[in-house]
Amino acid sequence: MKLISSKIVLVTFFASILFTPAKSQFSVDTTYTVEELVSNFFNSGVLVDVSNITYNGEAADILTQQVVLFETESNTNFTMNEGLAMITGAALNSMTDTFISALYNNPPDVDMQTIADGATVNDCAVIEFDVLVSADALAFNFSFASQEYPAFTCSQFNDAFAFFVSGPGIQGPYSNDAINIATIPNSDIPISINTINSGESSAAWNEANCENANPNWQEDTQYFISNEDGEIPNFFPGYTQNIEAFIEVEQDALYHFKLAICDVVDGALDSGVFLEAGSFEGRLLSSVNNETSKEVRLFPNPVNDRIFLDLENIISGDVQVRMFDIQGRTVKAFKRHVNGQMELNTADIESGTYFIQILDDFGTIATKRFVKN
Repeated sequence: MKLISSKIVLVTFFASILFTPAKSQFSVDTTYTVEELVSNFFNSGVLVDVSNITYNGEAADILTQQVVLFETESNTNFTMNEGLAMITGAALNSMTDTFISALYNNPPDVDMQTIADGATVNDCAVIEFDVLVSADALAFNFSFASQEYPAFTCSQFNDAFAFFVSGPGIQGPYSNDAINIATIPNSDIPISINTINSGESSAAWNEANCENANPNWQEDTQYFISNEDGEIPNFFPGYTQNIEAFIEVEQDALYHFKLAICDVVDGALDSGVFLEAGSFEGRLLSSVNNETSKEVRLFPNPVNDRIFLDLENIISGDVQVRMFDIQGRTVKAFKRHVNGQMELNTADIESGTYFIQILDDFGTIATKRFVKN
């Protein structure tokens, strides 16, 4: 009880410091249901079919201030312009100038308690859905932010989140044999306050807590961005870089996702995870070794500003076109009506090796490799 009281005093102190106008703000839209946010904003529809969306174990056709649409001004350092935010408090409070931490009596999540090393979790926001994957990999972009920075770095108030994935070929330690893909790049360490931060313990706390959570916590400051000047909402004093969650899967199989974020120990300060709009997508890594299923002529190659594909006598009608790099990351994706030759703009992509994939309702028509000068 004494420790919690100390935190309240520190909260009041840091609130007075942070209660200054932000240089630029997020705009928050609370008029979309959780289901709409996942289906229409987070989901790209590229080689993925999302279904059975729930929120905290119930139907997702509800409005909640814990899951909202956000937009940023173009002049911020934050790397996302739009997306879905999951907050452990009320977004209109956490992401604006009102310092009030709303408490939510949501049910605890057993997997998040495991992520929190058995500590009590509060104010959880948990989104679950199934996804049918027409690809052999899944990926999306996210950023974690918290009001626990910098005052409670290396403390027991180690707010955490996770992206649990279960399905064919996956054997992990969580419910339904799931694994967590919300980890520090090139590691299996979950991202949290004590694993990614400024590399310095707050004065009142023991840096051994960070060392135990992540032996490379000081090296991993490369993924941390200080926001004490209020570049993004002024009540998130720190956040991570835009990080990619990635997992290889079995093509044409059904997988289950659980996206969760919780306060740990108490609910006095909020944390949030930001999911970039349109970033949830399937990737066909096998296409790198599967050039084409039909004879499609691509020219010129190498290419500068424009590339042409000769599809005459092969397809006529609407097709999906996807351009991706050698790592399987989508560069462009759109629909196009084809009648003979297709012309594509390549002036706005960087030099390197790429693939163009053309699909109709029956599957892949062709996948062609090209080099951009």
